Amino acid sequence: MLCYCRGGCTPQNSSVLPPPHSSSSGVSAIDNKIEQAMDLVKSHLLLAVREEVELLREQIKELSERRAVLERENGALRAIATPQQLAPVVGPDASQLSVAAGGSSSTGAV
Repeated sequence: MLCYCRGGCTPQNSSVLPPPHSSSSGVSAIDNKIEQAMDLVKSHLLLAVREEVELLREQIKELSERRAVLERENGALRAIATPQQLAPVVGPDASQLSVAAGGSSSTGAV
């Protein structure tokens, strides 16, 4: 496409300029350029979001695995702990925990 400006155009930007007699085709050319630019931005954003989602999924998986390990570890430690050792950690419900675990309850013993 030929450049119809008054000089200073480079081959890169001369293709954007429409001829002066075709104002309707110039508007549609600009609309097409805008649409292409918006499509490019959209594809870049979608790619960035997909990458972020993948990273977050990996992080969720790692955290879920870590939580499962900690829950097993917690269960094993609670199984071997005495009610006196659990009392500061669990709080006032430690007596109910010891009864459930088969230990003697300190409440009700007179």
